[in-house]
Amino acid sequence: MKTPHIYHFTPKELWESGKASNNYLPEGFDEEGFIHCSSYSQILRSANKHADKTKEIILLKIDPKALTSKLVYENTSGGTEPFPHIYGHLNNEAVIAEYAFSLGLDGTFQLPF
Repeated sequence: MKTPHIYHFTPKELWESGKASNNYLPEGFDEEGFIHCSSYSQILRSANKHADKTKEIILLKIDPKALTSKLVYENTSGGTEPFPHIYGHLNNEAVIAEYAFSLGLDGTFQLPF
């Protein structure tokens, strides 16, 4: 069975810094203990709710089988829909694509693929 990809959006400068050291962690990791990710169907809803629209955002396509940190599907906010969470750093080898994640004319994020 093919494992579906997961996605993570982040400010470009933060990703570039983490990628350079092969040790990416997002802002807020120390408080939450995991990296928030989305399934394909969750990307736009999550990004339009949580991404900083004042910064240049990158969308990362991640191969879960290549992760060196633990991946857990769960809902930590009290809802019913599970989201993928990476408990540890995101290693470069797990990132199979990087996309510029831009706002459309309506001010919302648009999928780059």
